[in-house]
Amino acid sequence: MIQAIERNPEPISMSGPDAVPVPVEPLETVPALDRLPYLVRLGSVHALLTPVIWGAALAWWQLDRLDVWVFLLSLAGAGSLYLATHAFGAYFDHKRTQQRGQQSLPDLLIRPEPTLIYLTDWGDVLSVGWLLLIFGGLATGLLTYLAGWPVLFFGGLSAGIALAYAVPPIQFGHRSGAFGELGPLVAFGYLPILTSFYAQSGTLTALVLWAALPVALLVALVGLYYQLISWRQDWRLRKRTPAVTLQPQLVLDIGAVVIGVGFVGVLVLVGTNQLPAWSLLGLAALPLALGPYAHIRRNLSTHRESVSLLRSTIATTATIGLLLTLALWLDKGL
Repeated sequence: MIQAIERNPEPISMSGPDAVPVPVEPLETVPALDRLPYLVRLGSVHALLTPVIWGAALAWWQLDRLDVWVFLLSLAGAGSLYLATHAFGAYFDHKRTQQRGQQSLPDLLIRPEPTLIYLTDWGDVLSVGWLLLIFGGLATGLLTYLAGWPVLFFGGLSAGIALAYAVPPIQFGHRSGAFGELGPLVAFGYLPILTSFYAQSGTLTALVLWAALPVALLVALVGLYYQLISWRQDWRLRKRTPAVTLQPQLVLDIGAVVIGVGFVGVLVLVGTNQLPAWSLLGLAALPLALGPYAHIRRNLSTHRESVSLLRSTIATTATIGLLLTLALWLDKGL
């Protein structure tokens, strides 16, 4: 009989042999491809495209440069890399369970409702990852042709960091604890803003180097909060993610600090006249960011609390990007 594991109520300090899995009958067996949107984190891709939008908006506001085709290719390249990275990550997590001989944790996916499903045909997920990576590479190649070789450098650096984060043999996202999250911060947050700005303008300015930070921090926080959903499974797989090494309570504290730094960064940029006063509109996203903290428990004892926190952070990232872009448009138009 195939077994799966319910979420483990035991403290994280207990090591593998001490943890007693609770066998239950899986409710359904489905191909992994049927759950592909969940595995590649499709629900957050709009937030992860915010850096591209913000970089293009800054180039338009500061240097009056905006090419629609360059913008669309930038979106295609960044989005494909993000989805491909998580397709590879999901596949190699599956392989990790097999290599460790954890027969009781074969292909587990814990959904917002505590439903256990057994996933099969993981080779299809790997194929999708390769297709997405190839598509992203083609988009980046066309973008390089239109905007110059530095785009290829930035895009290649983003891809290298992202794949090293999620794919063996390096896979530093599983080994480096909190420091491993610098990878997504740079690959999915900071570098896409610089790439988008350069692709539009052909140069980099001091403004974009600083204005990229608030949005990049929130993008990194999305990835961090994804780990709160799967930290018990990650613990069993010996993945040294921040949620495993630091425990959820400290991750929540770090998240609150990151949110504070991001929004204070907007204030500093406005106060130093780097961004127009209209950019204070971005602060309207702060209640959305802090809202879940008012009703969740620090130990995130229910799966629904983790999902609520993640969804709020995704919405915050997308909202602040749109509000800051709107602020630049209002300043330019008025």
